[in-house]
Amino acid sequence: MRPFARHLGARTQLLQEARSNLKDRVLRCHPPSTAGVVSSGAAKSTEPQAPLASATFSTDRDHPTRLRSKEVRGTGEDRKRVRYYFSFVGGPGEVKVTFDFTSGGLAQAAKATVFDQDFVEIDRLLLILNRGDSSREVKTIRLSRQQTLIVELDLEGNETAGTFLLRLEGAVRFQ
Repeated sequence: MRPFARHLGARTQLLQEARSNLKDRVLRCHPPSTAGVVSSGAAKSTEPQAPLASATFSTDRDHPTRLRSKEVRGTGEDRKRVRYYFSFVGGPGEVKVTFDFTSGGLAQAAKATVFDQDFVEIDRLLLILNRGDSSREVKTIRLSRQQTLIVELDLEGNETAGTFLLRLEGAVRFQ
């Protein structure tokens, strides 16, 4: 075998091993069974939770998905930008919004925007990540009165979709 061919074969094998190791690490950090699961954040039950697939999240800003718990997890769409809409009741007091995003393929941006019921922007959380990176942004919003709030998750779907976690804490009530 020529030296060049041996070098190319060894390099190909190293790339395959690196891909396999990366896939194993991603699966350990983000098991497939947690994608699209809405959880309450309460003590974990040994019973499996029924997944709420990302496909069931509303993409219609006029009819957002009503949140029934403080956390929602999901995945964007491959090769397609998607916007998901969620609603909950917040205030009076402080509402803490936590937004985690893990990039799937290429560089990706993800944005969580909190609106009042008239779609006036209250605050925004923006994450821009390189391939496979994870990041978290946390904001606390002060509300003087109780009101319906809408969260728009705007996820880029480059080569491979990213995964997200949205957590709401504090002066929140779920419908």
